Amino acid sequence: MTLTRMIYVSRAAGALETAEVDDILEAARINNARLDITGLLLFDGTNFMQLLEGPNSDLQSLFETIAADKRHENVIRILLEDTEERQFPGWSMGYSFVEAGHSLQGKDWFPLTHGSLKAALPSRLDPTVRVLFTSFLSVPKAA
Repeated sequence: MTLTRMIYVSRAAGALETAEVDDILEAARINNARLDITGLLLFDGTNFMQLLEGPNSDLQSLFETIAADKRHENVIRILLEDTEERQFPGWSMGYSFVEAGHSLQGKDWFPLTHGSLKAALPSRLDPTVRVLFTSFLSVPKAA
């Protein structure tokens, strides 16, 4: 079965409370499991980066819903490709809060540093995807 992989970035529309982000993560895990979508979500307190992979029609529909969500803005799809193999087959939504001087840490979040991200990413991860995610940690915050 051919799958689609998508990566997008966005910026939080305002300050998000821990409970709000926990709710986003919980809803994503439930919906993704139902739709056979897997992936990884990174958040640094301001910016999101998410990889989603699954059946094309479900993934496109999910992305439209995500893009319309008012809790974030400037949603930019940076990768869209067909693939034969999932990069995160066991993660209905892996998640990490990137340590960047922020204190936000919810019940399903784990702190992420450049080193721990490299260790958490699957060894067989596509090199382009690896560079995108490790680069996310280096993006300067907008004032």
